[in-house]
Amino acid sequence: GAIDFGKMGANVANVDFSKMGANVGKVDFGSMGANVGNVDFGSMGANVAKVDFKAFGENIAQVDFGSMGTDVGKVDFKAMGDTVANVDWSKLGSNVGAINFSKMGTNVANVDFSKMGANVANVDFKTMGNAVTNVDWSKLGSNVGAIDFSKMGANVGNVDFGSMGANVANVDFSKMGANIGKVDFGSMGANVANVDFGKMGTDVGKVDFKAMGDGVANVDWSKLGSNVGAIDFGKMGANVGKVDFKAMGDGVANVDWSKLGSNVGAIDFGKMGANVANVDFSKMGANVGKVDFGSMGANVGNVDFGKMGVNVGKVDFSEIGENVAAIDFSKIDSSLVNWGKVDQKNVNWEQVDFSDLSKKTSQYQAIDWGAVNFDALNDNTNIYEAIDWGKVDWNEIDLASPEVISSIDWSQVTKSELDSQDLKIIGQIEGVTLT
Repeated sequence: GAIDFGKMGANVANVDFSKMGANVGKVDFGSMGANVGNVDFGSMGANVAKVDFKAFGENIAQVDFGSMGTDVGKVDFKAMGDTVANVDWSKLGSNVGAINFSKMGTNVANVDFSKMGANVANVDFKTMGNAVTNVDWSKLGSNVGAIDFSKMGANVGNVDFGSMGANVANVDFSKMGANIGKVDFGSMGANVANVDFGKMGTDVGKVDFKAMGDGVANVDWSKLGSNVGAIDFGKMGANVGKVDFKAMGDGVANVDWSKLGSNVGAIDFGKMGANVANVDFSKMGANVGKVDFGSMGANVGNVDFGKMGVNVGKVDFSEIGENVAAIDFSKIDSSLVNWGKVDQKNVNWEQVDFSDLSKKTSQYQAIDWGAVNFDALNDNTNIYEAIDWGKVDWNEIDLASPEVISSIDWSQVTKSELDSQDLKIIGQIEGVTLT
């Protein structure tokens, strides 16, 4: 300790410090300046732990820690303080795995892991615990892909994936299992688009999509396939409206719509195109009334309204307008339809089951009989037989029009079904005789 090795200059390279044993700790390596790079620290073995590297200052960058082999794990990096930022980690190779970075505490923030290259995979991030929050992941670039984050367990929640930018695409989230729920995908912003959620399998259901907020709009839903069924879209609240369901393709058939509640109203089903055929609207229950079927245009014809059961009565057909012509009413219990909101002039009346309609007088009253295309019914006598002519509002039919009169098959209309007022109205029609 009494020797000023700094005066030797580059000749310190000729000093065999290994022979000093533990007394190497008494040497003032700081006095050597940049010439400390000529010291063979690798020859010191375990006694390298005695060296006061903090005294090196920025000259610590001259030290070849790689020459120490696994003994580099005995170096007290914590004692270096901020000077650890000057360490040339590129020289360590896979021996970075021998270092217990957890001992550095918050000082791990000064470690430039990017210099390790792919050897960063050998770093034991798990032992860092909460200190992993201090790692500057932005510097690692694509080498974040070399790290097995699954080894961190629940501690993966402390990793700032948002700081990785687009390089988050290199992270293999599929290995995290249930701990994927600890990851703050919301911090990634638009870069969440670079995450392959499809690789997660059903574990994607543990992802906190709610925390993403508007960021759910950036998710590439096309990669999830049938695993979208594992996601509780109900937890997203109104932000579910920003999910690109169209991109899911056939996978949208696996969505559990029952969990969305009234937030189904936030979804623009019109963007799905013909793919609305894969949406099971029946699972929405009464909330199907919140869906804007009008936004679907002619693709509303791909919706199976029949599966909705009694809830078809909640559908606001007024939004559908003339596109009601695309709906197959043969699959629907017509007694459940709110006919008062239907653009009845465009209904394919030959598909309507009038026997179902007869279950409710109020439904007959809601029918605009002037809009019914009787001519289209003439090919099916069963339809005529199913019509309860006594409940028909004859005043709504333009009986002054020869075209309308000729379109009705009067042989199917019997006197016994009509009351005196109806008979009086029909009796005024020239050329019509009822049996």
